Amino acid sequence: MLGLTIILDGDGALRGKEVEEADGELIVLALDGGMASGNPSVAIAIERADGTYVFARTSMKLFLTAADAFRARFGDPRQEAKGAPA
Repeated sequence: MLGLTIILDGDGALRGKEVEEADGELIVLALDGGMASGNPSVAIAIERADGTYVFARTSMKLFLTAADAFRARFGDPRQEAKGAPA
């Protein structure tokens, strides 16, 4: 199981690192009972150009903590801004 690092200002965070950008599908999966404790986990699978997948998972608790941090920093784009045209 991987840990989770939350970077709220990710511009340039991977500068100088070797990065392969995926052009396939990004799949986010909820795994009921995916943790040793029986709690749910979240997995992210990324299709690579050769058809293989990179698979990583973390706890649902950490995944939602990351989402909460992003929402606190940037707001929730699913909500219409007050006064904005519908």
